[in-house]
Amino acid sequence: MKKLLLTILVSLMWSNISIAEVIFDKWKINANEAAVRVEKLGESDLSGAFTYALLKKNNKCDLMTIYFSTMSNGKYDLKELLGLKIPIKINGMGPLEAMIANTRPAFDAKTIAGLDLSKEQIDKVKNLQNVIIQIGDPRPIDGYDFESVAEKIKIDFVKVDEFDPSEYFSNLSVTWDLSKNRAAVDKGRSMCNGYSDKKITSESNESVTVKTGGTNEKKYSLFGVFIGDDVNDYQPSNKDYIPHTFIIQPPKPNKDFILYYAGIDKKNNNIVWIGGIHKKNYPLGNQLTTKKMLSVATKCRFDNKEYVRMIAKGKQFEEFNYDMDDFNERLDLNELLIFDGDKVDYSNRNIKFTISIGCINFKDGTIVEGEEVGARAHIKLFDFRNIDQLAKEEEERIKNKKDNSGLN
Repeated sequence: MKKLLLTILVSLMWSNISIAEVIFDKWKINANEAAVRVEKLGESDLSGAFTYALLKKNNKCDLMTIYFSTMSNGKYDLKELLGLKIPIKINGMGPLEAMIANTRPAFDAKTIAGLDLSKEQIDKVKNLQNVIIQIGDPRPIDGYDFESVAEKIKIDFVKVDEFDPSEYFSNLSVTWDLSKNRAAVDKGRSMCNGYSDKKITSESNESVTVKTGGTNEKKYSLFGVFIGDDVNDYQPSNKDYIPHTFIIQPPKPNKDFILYYAGIDKKNNNIVWIGGIHKKNYPLGNQLTTKKMLSVATKCRFDNKEYVRMIAKGKQFEEFNYDMDDFNERLDLNELLIFDGDKVDYSNRNIKFTISIGCINFKDGTIVEGEEVGARAHIKLFDFRNIDQLAKEEEERIKNKKDNSGLN
């Protein structure tokens, strides 16, 4: 029962629908009904996020709980260890007491499917978990010494007779740059009452946020390119690109992106999805390992999820719903569903669009001559309104194309 209550409490803090999200100097701040989370991704491979969870009471945040997340090694299901007290060291001091507070799958099936892995590697990745660990009890914000960890914080798991961390975790030492932590917490604290920062702030929101078409039929767009338009309206080229996908010239390019493309309905050249590739490269270096690939992809998604949020909050999607909470919380999640109604209903096909972020095509790092092989963020808007009809047409096309002479 104690484990169950702990799981429910932490899930509420992490899973309520976000009312406000802002980015503050590389810190991500999310406000919901239960808390304001101020968090930053770690520096080491798959180290997860370091989080100040500001606890709300009477529209004030006077207390906070500190968490960090890290990756399991996949040997065990760490749900069995919820509530377990474990020893850690912080910047060499300790041991101090921490507690395993929650777990969730590290990577969803779609992310795993997109990686070039063997069956054995896939089986290992499926068992990985993102483990949320609480440091100490809730404490007053005003009494906390932020300056002591203002530059970097290093957390080491400590081996004792009762607990060997190497049996459970991929990394036994994780590091975060916590520069401007006090300013970020103060920013989060100001959001406890009023949520004055509902609009996402970013250098790029003006040109990424999309607009609707001016015709009687409402149209949806990204980078000024409208779904349903003929791809030939955008100077298409498919040189060295995948079939039925064209590199295009958008009317509203964004300074953060270097390449734009569109996928078409093969029977009429109409655009069914639109994408852009970000200019920032996340190089692999010479560590061509599964762990390094997953680490690079995770950091790439974390850094660029803001574009997905900006697109979803555009006026053109006001009539629809989406679960921003789940998308914000899970580092592995790479797709935001835009749907009719109160919740996703797969049986009634109420998903209208998806906005996705992909960071697993490591050849993209060579788009710019001289750069290392690495990952770049792909941001994509996909029209799902006619997906069933398109699937039927494609199935029929393949069926008619095959020669069945002598087979039946």
